[in-house]
Amino acid sequence: MPLWEEAVTEHGADDGARRRLLNWLHDGTRIVYVDDAAGYERVAVAPVDQSAAPSYLTRDDAGIIHELVASPASDRIAFATNRHELWLLDLGGQPRKIDTSIGDWIDDLAFSPDGAWLAYTWSPKHTPRSSGWSSARADASSTRRPALREDRSPAWDPDGKYLYFLSNRDFHPVYDALQFELSFPEAWRPFLVTLAATTASPFVPKPAPLHQRARRRQG
Repeated sequence: MPLWEEAVTEHGADDGARRRLLNWLHDGTRIVYVDDAAGYERVAVAPVDQSAAPSYLTRDDAGIIHELVASPASDRIAFATNRHELWLLDLGGQPRKIDTSIGDWIDDLAFSPDGAWLAYTWSPKHTPRSSGWSSARADASSTRRPALREDRSPAWDPDGKYLYFLSNRDFHPVYDALQFELSFPEAWRPFLVTLAATTASPFVPKPAPLHQRARRRQG
């Protein structure tokens, strides 16, 4: 629907199917979503103006799709299922399974600004207290970052220089107000990773220009 005006446009036939996880494709003229018209969930793409019928990007039953994202720069889509699987597909191509999580669902899917990388959260152990973020290229090769404790919610810098994430690793114990014991109530903090060896940390102060340093020595 337009922003706060005009009527809602309903997509798809009135067939009782459930349609959800709607995303805009990068060109702004098409949408991608999940529906269960076939009795199981499939990924569909359709023009916004409904000038053509939806076409399905997946054919087989991949399970319940709980997260779907579209690339901001290309016809690339990623989705994660309740089978702990991560799938990547390009419009016109076949879906490719690029990762499987052991302990929990894969979620927090986030494409890089150029659409070449996908960051996500995965769990390497059979426990909800261990998770880390990973990244995968469009060629379906993935790079896993070892999980320290819980790393979640990866997000890309708009310029592609940094990757932000939340981590539950700040061990600063405080005494409980009612019981004589220690706890860690504020363990979550935001963190940042530089994505190139030549990219300096934004938190390290830059050295002053030479003429300013010379002026300080003279003073």
